Amino acid sequence: MRIVLTGATGFLGRPLVAYLAHLGYECIVQTRDVAKAATLGWPPTAGLASCDDLPAADVVIHLAGESLIGYWTPRKRREILESRVEGTRRLVAAMRSAKTRPHTLLAASAVGIYGHRPGEPLEETAPPDSRNRFRAEVCRAWEEAANAADALGVRVVNLRLGNIFDPGGGYLGGLMPIYRHFGGWMFGEPDAAIPWISRTDAVRLIGFALANERWYGPLNVVAPQAITHRELAMRVSERLGHHGIRKVPVRLTRAVLGEFASALVDDQRVVPAKALTSGFAFEHATFESWIDEALPIPRKESETRRQYREMAHESLDDAKKSETAEGAENSERAAARPQAPAAASTSAAISEGNAWRALKGNAPHKSSREQMKIWYGDTN
Repeated sequence: MRIVLTGATGFLGRPLVAYLAHLGYECIVQTRDVAKAATLGWPPTAGLASCDDLPAADVVIHLAGESLIGYWTPRKRREILESRVEGTRRLVAAMRSAKTRPHTLLAASAVGIYGHRPGEPLEETAPPDSRNRFRAEVCRAWEEAANAADALGVRVVNLRLGNIFDPGGGYLGGLMPIYRHFGGWMFGEPDAAIPWISRTDAVRLIGFALANERWYGPLNVVAPQAITHRELAMRVSERLGHHGIRKVPVRLTRAVLGEFASALVDDQRVVPAKALTSGFAFEHATFESWIDEALPIPRKESETRRQYREMAHESLDDAKKSETAEGAENSERAAARPQAPAAASTSAAISEGNAWRALKGNAPHKSSREQMKIWYGDTN
């Protein structure tokens, strides 16, 4: 099967191409800059094509669109809308004039179509935001442009993407510098739900939608269990060694970021009803399962173990210096002395791990001086 992908050089597109190529699909990456895209390191079976023409394909996966990140000035809003809506219209027009039409179109959309809906479970059948704010307006127009391919006999799936989590980019990647340097901050109400999905599961779910020919229309690409702003700030800050979380007032977030703040603060408890009903197995159904893999807890040694480790290093360094300085003459003199217990001969060769195990077996109440005597075999 041959698949043409737009927006494949982006945060989601690159791993998607690698995943589909691994499954045996022939992938054609359609891009505006073929020379630049060629430097990104694609699978051997993937090819590149210009945006001027639509290559013959069985499936088209359309992910292209201007990034939402940034202050939504009138110019930015126009770029966001045109890149999504006009780009999709041109793609459908190319399908209409193609000699061989694809049978499936998987077109990106977003959970922003639902708007701010506190406490309401949002399955694929939920109506769009009645207030039709900018994010919802863009998503509705985006999906309408893609759904025009339905009249051509093309199966259309609208991928309503949630916030894709990965430490290296996306929603969480943008917040990581703040969490890393300033601790946990909440940019929305503490109990407001964030619709999220791991990048791994987003890629797998798109592949599942490709193979499942019964699916058409909206598809919520989110994890089954949403996470709140409080949980996100707390879990991530803990993994980065910070304690305590703080809240940025929502009014301040909106004042600084303008309408773009809705992408951070909207309360959306989105449910992947289609995926769950069809038996899709999420690798990261909960945030805890994802963060355990993506940001494992750093191993912290106890204060006692740290002291023992430092003592072991100091004793080993002293022993090595002593042996080097004394030379052969001192070695002969040492050989003539009464022999200490066998533990003394191993003091210089003992490793850090063995030192800890040796110390761990001794009574914890002994002083450092007494422990050193035990190390070197001095029992007097």
